Amino acid sequence: MFTKFLDQINRWQKGPDQRERTSTRTIQTDSGHNATDWAPDDTILGRYQVEEIMSGSMGNVYIARHLGWGIKIAIKAPRPEVLADREGMRRILTEANSWIKMGMHPNVASCFYVLTLNHIPNLFIEFVDGGNLSDWIKAGRCHNLRTALSLAIQFCNGMEFTHQRGIIHRDIKPQNILISKSGLLKITDFGIILSLGDAATGQVPALSADDPALEATIGFRGTPGYASPEQFSDTHAVDLRTDIFSFGLCLWVMLCGAKPFKNNSRSQNIPVPQPAVPELVLPEALQEVLIKSVAFRPDDRYQNFAEMRAALNAAYREAFNTDCPYLALNEIDLRADGLNNRAVSLFELGKYRDAAICLAKTLEINDLLPEALYNLILFNWRNGAPESKILRQIETAGKRGVNVPWLAELEAAVKERMAGNEASPPEKSFPEFRLCLPKNSLEAFREEQLNLTVQRSILDHLGNRRHAACHDVLMTAWKNKGYRKDPVLNQVYDRLLKVGKKKKAVGIQRYFTTKNGFGPASHVAHLPGSKKIAAAGPGGKIIIHELDSASRRSTVMAETGINITAMAVCAKGAYLAVGSEDGRVFIFSPKTGEMKLEKAFHQGPVHALSFSPDALTLISGGEDGLLKINSLANGRSVTSVASEAGAIRTICFFADPLKLATGSENGTIRFWASGGRECTRVIPGHEKSPVIGLASSPDG
Repeated sequence: MFTKFLDQINRWQKGPDQRERTSTRTIQTDSGHNATDWAPDDTILGRYQVEEIMSGSMGNVYIARHLGWGIKIAIKAPRPEVLADREGMRRILTEANSWIKMGMHPNVASCFYVLTLNHIPNLFIEFVDGGNLSDWIKAGRCHNLRTALSLAIQFCNGMEFTHQRGIIHRDIKPQNILISKSGLLKITDFGIILSLGDAATGQVPALSADDPALEATIGFRGTPGYASPEQFSDTHAVDLRTDIFSFGLCLWVMLCGAKPFKNNSRSQNIPVPQPAVPELVLPEALQEVLIKSVAFRPDDRYQNFAEMRAALNAAYREAFNTDCPYLALNEIDLRADGLNNRAVSLFELGKYRDAAICLAKTLEINDLLPEALYNLILFNWRNGAPESKILRQIETAGKRGVNVPWLAELEAAVKERMAGNEASPPEKSFPEFRLCLPKNSLEAFREEQLNLTVQRSILDHLGNRRHAACHDVLMTAWKNKGYRKDPVLNQVYDRLLKVGKKKKAVGIQRYFTTKNGFGPASHVAHLPGSKKIAAAGPGGKIIIHELDSASRRSTVMAETGINITAMAVCAKGAYLAVGSEDGRVFIFSPKTGEMKLEKAFHQGPVHALSFSPDALTLISGGEDGLLKINSLANGRSVTSVASEAGAIRTICFFADPLKLATGSENGTIRFWASGGRECTRVIPGHEKSPVIGLASSPDG
């Protein structure tokens, strides 16, 4: 389905210029204002309604409602003078794209995309409703030790995520640490900062302690009041420990009411931390964190945020005799959510092919993600798929357990379109693509605690050989996850398979996805007695994918140079047959790759191939309406039988090697005896539709 999905994209991209689009596009605003001069109630591009305006060091921040998504977003609009030099513009776009591609994490604010409006790149960012850390400090909310440590540990979680993706923030300060009303911390403004220094050398101008620019941002490199010592000497050669120093200063302001020194650029003695208010008691472990995090030499600081998080949790334990509930987020997997949102952003930018590829990767990770399934179905509809097909896809999603109100709304919109007989509706009349909304609640951490508790229970049952109890807890937990892939649950299930018996299928997972380089597979078949799959690729390649090795190796078994239209493997795994568009049939040995037979069977494409259960006969069906019976035991003689039903599209053997059924172009199903030589019965299969697939029950 995805191959057709990609093939149709170019037809949707209207206009003669079919080149790939860049990550931004220049669009004029509806209101006629300059890009940095919007007013409340202005509607930008018919999609973003401005509600509030705030001023920042790099320009204005517009809080707007996305009229399509129904959520608030923050639009950061740099002042034109910030972008006066070409290098400044390039860096803003480069670092913004790194932020966009970072993915989702509960403690990182999402950047959806960059749009260039009136020649100025504007960042469209997740809106966080509780203000920033500076606001919380001024309100005295960080004088509560439990609150302060909880926020600090959340911050470490978010920075571990960004550092793992090779991104160093370089501008950590209270204004760039947002907090939701529920207390969920989110880091923002990754490198999108104002240049006050020399863009070429990275040198920072001298600043006095009372300089008003001390809290302003500098040349894509940081804020003097919160910059690390190494940022002042060589701002382009810093590593992740620069962020640890900057956050250490934030901790001092949170807990002590002031930074330990006025000038960060030179080495000096670190004072003993004193609490900001008498009622605040700083545990000994926390005093050590405050001192170590702002050490002048990077080697004397924590070497990463995992170390700092552990030290902060030790302080939390010292104060409250328990671990911080926000200590870890190891089990929250938001890769699929982030990729889905990336796809939606690319759709918003008009980059349809990139969006389609991103959406496919989303469904590889989680093929039951409701938003991604909805977006795929909607894209198919917007891309010209018949309404009847869209309704079938919605029905299928429902049968797989994806029951969300917006799928029902999409179904209603499709039916309304069908009733209206609108031939070619304008693009704006379609529903909006759906985002996976960023988590704005501490519920993410509570979910983590629940996951860890369930995992401990499952592993305890497994370790003590309580296999039945282990299975029951495992299946309940997995059902709640929609049978998505989970490293722990998958491993436990594999171990239970060795001591139990397989029963009925209760869920479906995507087990294997072919690696890039071979292109789309038109046909696949399992090789009996092995953990291998044969696939027909472009250019007539027959590719063997191994599923039992750590590398999941894929190799080309044969290159036929034909357009493969059908494939079958015998029950013993000794033969693999493929049919071609020109009517030829090829038989190979899967073990050696040797071709055993090449022969013209049909006039026109071969649509169906099937081996008898005893592997002694190969039967083919083609566009010419003939069944070709090829005996593999007596010199490969071929018998031809006419079906009288137009093209034969599918063949299915029963347990008896002499009985089979065929599906035809005219919608009928024919039953055959004598190994396909005698038609015994004809029944209608589908009205006005070909029968393209058949399967028999185990008892025939």
